[in-house]
Amino acid sequence: MASYVALLRGINLGKRSVKMDALRKLFEDMGYSEVRTLQAAGNVTFSTNSKDPKKLRNAIQAQFAETFGFSSDIVVRSAAEIAALVKAAPFKKVKAAEGVRTHITFLNNEAKSKTKLPYSDPDGGFDVYAATAGHLACVVYPKTSSLDLMDFLGKEFGDEATTRTWNTVQKINELLNAK
Repeated sequence: MASYVALLRGINLGKRSVKMDALRKLFEDMGYSEVRTLQAAGNVTFSTNSKDPKKLRNAIQAQFAETFGFSSDIVVRSAAEIAALVKAAPFKKVKAAEGVRTHITFLNNEAKSKTKLPYSDPDGGFDVYAATAGHLACVVYPKTSSLDLMDFLGKEFGDEATTRTWNTVQKINELLNAK
Protein backbone atom coordinates (compact mmCIF):
# COMPACT_ATOMS: atom_id res chain seq x y z
CA MET A 1 0.00 0.00 0.00
CA ALA A 2 1.12 3.52 -0.75
CA SER A 3 0.53 6.53 1.47
CA TYR A 4 -0.59 9.92 0.20
CA VAL A 5 -1.76 13.30 1.37
CA ALA A 6 -4.65 15.15 -0.25
CA LEU A 7 -4.44 18.92 0.20
CA LEU A 8 -7.78 20.61 -0.34
CA ARG A 9 -7.90 24.24 -1.36
CA GLY A 10 -10.26 26.82 0.07
CA ILE A 11 -12.34 24.79 2.48
CA ASN A 12 -13.65 26.17 5.76
CA LEU A 13 -13.75 29.66 4.32
CA GLY A 14 -17.10 31.39 4.48
CA LYS A 15 -19.92 29.03 3.51
CA ARG A 16 -17.50 26.35 2.30
CA SER A 17 -17.57 24.56 5.63
CA VAL A 18 -16.49 20.92 5.95
CA LYS A 19 -16.23 19.02 9.21
CA MET A 20 -13.12 16.86 9.43
CA ASP A 21 -15.18 13.84 10.56
CA ALA A 22 -17.25 14.11 7.37
CA LEU A 23 -14.09 14.51 5.27
CA ARG A 24 -12.54 11.40 6.84
CA LYS A 25 -15.77 9.49 6.18
CA LEU A 26 -15.70 10.51 2.51
CA PHE A 27 -12.19 9.04 2.13
CA GLU A 28 -13.12 5.89 4.05
CA ASP A 29 -16.27 5.44 1.95
CA MET A 30 -14.08 5.68 -1.16
CA GLY A 31 -12.15 2.64 0.13
CA TYR A 32 -9.03 4.37 1.42
CA SER A 33 -7.46 3.15 4.66
CA GLU A 34 -5.48 4.78 7.48
CA VAL A 35 -7.40 8.02 6.87
CA ARG A 36 -6.37 10.90 9.13
CA THR A 37 -6.90 14.65 8.99
CA LEU A 38 -4.61 17.38 10.19
CA GLN A 39 -6.09 20.75 11.11
CA ALA A 40 -9.33 22.04 9.62
CA ALA A 41 -7.65 23.27 6.44
CA GLY A 42 -8.19 20.06 4.48
CA ASN A 43 -5.05 17.97 4.95
CA VAL A 44 -5.96 14.28 4.63
CA THR A 45 -3.46 11.43 4.78
CA PHE A 46 -4.54 8.01 3.52
CA SER A 47 -3.32 4.72 2.11
CA THR A 48 -4.39 2.90 -1.04
CA ASN A 49 -3.19 0.32 -3.53
CA SER A 50 -3.38 2.91 -6.32
CA LYS A 51 -0.09 4.19 -7.69
CA ASP A 52 -1.57 7.01 -9.79
CA PRO A 53 -1.84 10.34 -7.93
CA LYS A 54 -3.63 11.99 -10.86
CA LYS A 55 -6.42 9.39 -10.86
CA LEU A 56 -6.66 9.68 -7.08
CA ARG A 57 -6.96 13.46 -7.36
CA ASN A 58 -9.67 13.27 -10.00
CA ALA A 59 -11.69 10.69 -8.05
CA ILE A 60 -11.42 12.59 -4.77
CA GLN A 61 -12.27 15.91 -6.42
CA ALA A 62 -15.39 14.47 -8.07
CA GLN A 63 -16.60 12.72 -4.91
CA PHE A 64 -15.89 15.81 -2.80
CA ALA A 65 -18.03 18.01 -5.06
CA GLU A 66 -20.85 15.46 -5.06
CA THR A 67 -20.74 15.03 -1.28
CA PHE A 68 -20.32 18.63 -0.15
CA GLY A 69 -21.97 20.54 -3.00
CA PHE A 70 -19.00 22.69 -3.97
CA SER A 71 -15.67 22.12 -5.68
CA SER A 72 -12.22 22.25 -4.18
CA ASP A 73 -8.99 22.06 -6.14
CA ILE A 74 -7.08 19.17 -4.65
CA VAL A 75 -3.39 18.38 -4.77
CA VAL A 76 -2.28 14.80 -4.06
CA ARG A 77 1.29 14.00 -3.07
CA SER A 78 2.89 10.69 -2.14
CA ALA A 79 4.58 10.17 1.20
CA ALA A 80 7.87 9.90 -0.71
CA GLU A 81 7.34 13.32 -2.34
CA ILE A 82 6.59 14.94 1.01
CA ALA A 83 9.61 13.24 2.60
CA ALA A 84 11.87 14.48 -0.23
CA LEU A 85 10.51 18.00 0.20
CA VAL A 86 11.20 17.95 3.94
CA LYS A 87 14.66 16.45 3.36
CA ALA A 88 15.45 19.24 0.87
CA ALA A 89 14.97 21.72 3.74
CA PRO A 90 14.14 24.64 1.44
CA PHE A 91 14.27 27.17 4.26
CA LYS A 92 17.64 26.20 5.77
CA LYS A 93 19.20 29.50 4.61
CA VAL A 94 16.29 31.67 5.77
CA LYS A 95 17.06 33.69 8.85
CA ALA A 96 14.31 33.04 11.37
CA ALA A 97 13.45 36.58 12.39
CA GLU A 98 10.30 37.44 14.29
CA GLY A 99 7.31 37.66 12.01
CA VAL A 100 8.92 35.86 9.05
CA ARG A 101 6.57 33.19 7.69
CA THR A 102 7.56 30.24 5.53
CA HIS A 103 5.16 28.46 3.17
CA ILE A 104 5.19 25.73 0.55
CA THR A 105 2.92 26.09 -2.47
CA PHE A 106 1.91 22.80 -4.06
CA LEU A 107 1.30 23.09 -7.80
CA ASN A 108 -1.00 20.69 -9.64
CA ASN A 109 0.38 21.57 -13.03
CA GLU A 110 3.78 22.46 -14.36
CA ALA A 111 4.49 26.11 -13.64
CA LYS A 112 3.77 28.22 -16.72
CA SER A 113 4.70 31.53 -15.15
CA LYS A 114 6.92 33.91 -17.07
CA THR A 115 8.35 35.09 -13.77
CA LYS A 116 11.92 33.95 -13.33
CA LEU A 117 12.65 32.18 -10.07
CA PRO A 118 13.91 33.00 -7.56
CA TYR A 119 11.62 36.02 -7.39
CA SER A 120 11.79 38.82 -4.85
CA ASP A 121 8.84 41.16 -4.48
CA PRO A 122 10.01 44.66 -5.46
CA ASP A 123 8.57 46.01 -2.20
CA GLY A 124 10.58 43.47 -0.18
CA GLY A 125 7.44 41.70 1.06
CA PHE A 126 8.16 38.15 -0.01
CA ASP A 127 10.47 35.81 -1.91
CA VAL A 128 9.47 32.81 -4.02
CA TYR A 129 11.80 30.10 -5.28
CA ALA A 130 11.66 26.53 -6.50
CA ALA A 131 11.87 23.95 -3.72
CA THR A 132 11.46 20.57 -5.44
CA ALA A 133 9.46 19.50 -8.51
CA GLY A 134 5.95 20.89 -8.20
CA HIS A 135 6.68 22.89 -5.05
CA LEU A 136 7.47 26.53 -4.46
CA ALA A 137 9.12 27.78 -1.29
CA CYS A 138 7.76 31.14 -0.18
CA VAL A 139 9.08 33.48 2.49
CA VAL A 140 6.81 36.27 3.69
CA TYR A 141 8.38 39.13 5.63
CA PRO A 142 6.68 40.86 8.57
CA LYS A 143 5.60 44.01 6.76
CA THR A 144 3.56 42.04 4.22
CA SER A 145 0.26 40.17 4.40
CA SER A 146 0.23 36.56 3.29
CA LEU A 147 -2.67 37.65 1.05
CA ASP A 148 -0.20 39.67 -1.05
CA LEU A 149 1.75 36.47 -1.65
CA MET A 150 -1.42 34.51 -2.44
CA ASP A 151 -2.49 37.16 -4.98
CA PHE A 152 0.91 36.98 -6.66
CA LEU A 153 0.91 33.16 -6.73
CA GLY A 154 -2.61 33.04 -8.18
CA LYS A 155 -1.73 35.45 -10.97
CA GLU A 156 1.59 33.81 -11.79
CA PHE A 157 0.95 30.11 -11.22
CA GLY A 158 -2.82 29.73 -11.46
CA ASP A 159 -5.51 28.58 -9.12
CA GLU A 160 -4.75 24.87 -9.24
CA ALA A 161 -2.40 25.16 -6.32
CA THR A 162 -2.61 25.30 -2.57
CA THR A 163 -0.29 26.64 0.10
CA ARG A 164 0.60 25.31 3.54
CA THR A 165 2.92 26.61 6.22
CA TRP A 166 6.26 24.86 6.47
CA ASN A 167 5.30 23.75 9.97
CA THR A 168 2.17 22.07 8.57
CA VAL A 169 4.21 20.33 5.84
CA GLN A 170 6.52 18.92 8.50
CA LYS A 171 3.52 17.70 10.52
CA ILE A 172 2.07 16.06 7.40
CA ASN A 173 5.39 14.27 6.89
CA GLU A 174 5.30 13.03 10.49
CA LEU A 175 1.71 11.84 10.07
CA LEU A 176 2.57 10.01 6.83
CA ASN A 177 5.46 8.25 8.58
CA ALA A 178 3.58 7.39 11.79
CA LYS A 179 2.80 3.71 12.09
